[in-house]
Amino acid sequence: MEVFKYNKPVVKFMASAKRFGIFSVILVVLSLGLLMTKGLNYGIDFAGGTVIQVKYQGDAPIEQVRKLLHRNEAYSGASVTYFGSDDEIAIRTKTSSKDVK
Repeated sequence: MEVFKYNKPVVKFMASAKRFGIFSVILVVLSLGLLMTKGLNYGIDFAGGTVIQVKYQGDAPIEQVRKLLHRNEAYSGASVTYFGSDDEIAIRTKTSSKDVK
């Protein structure tokens, strides 16, 4: 006795093989193009340097922090950005914490 009738679906994968092959080649070419033009975005783990996260009780004075860091030559290349919300900032330096005294 058959309770449920189940018809095996027929999917013609090979009928679309050429279309999906062309789509795959286009994606690979676009990926390689972006890789050559933009390059890889290495994080601190691979590029080296230090990340310092600072949380303020009020809004972070990001412009003041940038001015103070650019005065010191050891931190002149530091990047200061908001981190999460307006009261947190991330300071990224290219030098490691051992190099800066």
